Amino acid sequence: VNAVDPSGTDSFIRLVLPKLIELGVAPLAMKTLAFGKFVTEAVEVEGLDSAPIIPARLTFKEVFEYVLSQPISCWVSGMETPSQIVKNAKIARDFRGLDPARSEQIIAKVAAYKDNPQVEAYRNWG
Repeated sequence: VNAVDPSGTDSFIRLVLPKLIELGVAPLAMKTLAFGKFVTEAVEVEGLDSAPIIPARLTFKEVFEYVLSQPISCWVSGMETPSQIVKNAKIARDFRGLDPARSEQIIAKVAAYKDNPQVEAYRNWG
């Protein structure tokens, strides 16, 4: 679940999330930073090279507020330092919703990266 997903041809957010909600399944959000591909500097994530593909397009706050605005029951966010935990907790605690227009603005900032296997490489695993 991330801001690139809705623009893609096989969007989990558009095609799967509504069905899960309809079935009463409580979806969780993972890969919200696409293994660090949305951040402005390279980071090591789970031992993988995570050089940014979409640098400086979205802030952490925009990424996470977009995710929190989706019909999810749980947000799984890989955090490796106490400062990341504090930052993510603050974003979640302060979140008051995202109107549809703002959501579309966030999607538009990264729509050019839709269906890019470098951004959501985990979709091609297995």
